[in-house]
Amino acid sequence: MRIAMMLRALDEKGGVAVYARYITEELLELDQQNHYFLYYSSPEHLGRYAKFPNVTERMLKRRNKIYWDQVAVPRAGKRDKVDVIFHPKFTVPLLTGCKTAMVLHGAGWFIPEFQNFWK
Repeated sequence: MRIAMMLRALDEKGGVAVYARYITEELLELDQQNHYFLYYSSPEHLGRYAKFPNVTERMLKRRNKIYWDQVAVPRAGKRDKVDVIFHPKFTVPLLTGCKTAMVLHGAGWFIPEFQNFWK
C-alpha cells in the first residue's frame, strides 16, 4: 500500500507535534511492507526519516494551511498514486480520489457529560 502522511504539524509546538513525530517514527519502525510518502510544509524536515528504505520525503510549498491541506497535498497524492492520506491533526483534503484518515485530538468536548451547559 502507498500511504501519504501529512506532517505539517511537525512545524508546531505542543502535543499534536509530539504525537505526529511519535506516530510517524513508530509506524516506520513497525511497518516495512508499505511505502510511505511524508509530506512536509517546510524543508527543515527533509532527511529526518531518510534511513527508512520504504520512505519518500517531499516538501510541498505552502501559501497557507488551507491551500496546503486542500490543494498541495491532493496534487502530491495523485502524483504519487497513494492509496490513503493520513493526517495526524484534525483535517483531511476533501477531494483526493483516495481514502483519507485523520486523528481527532481532545474530543472530550463532544461528550455532553463534561459540558456545563447541560447542568
